[in-house]
Amino acid sequence: FTLKLSSIINRLLPQYQQISKFPGVRRDIAVIVDQAILAQDLAKVVELAAGSITESVNIFDEYSGEGIPSGQKSIALAVNLVHPERTLTDQEVNEVME
Repeated sequence: FTLKLSSIINRLLPQYQQISKFPGVRRDIAVIVDQAILAQDLAKVVELAAGSITESVNIFDEYSGEGIPSGQKSIALAVNLVHPERTLTDQEVNEVME
């Protein structure tokens, strides 16, 4: 039996990622979705849709109750965008958010 420690260690250790010297942009969005949709799944979809300039997508609120239709909930996400080589324009950020 042979155990390759390098494959285990590479998955467990954090990987180095250079921090951009350019400012990032944070946009908050809230969407109303079916109660069965998991907030984590929605965050993953938003991250994939935003593409390579996505630094992070964080869930900061999940609400159901007054003002939200029965069987649905509101999920609020903070979307952080940054380009590693330049400052993003408002137009680029708006296109990603649409």
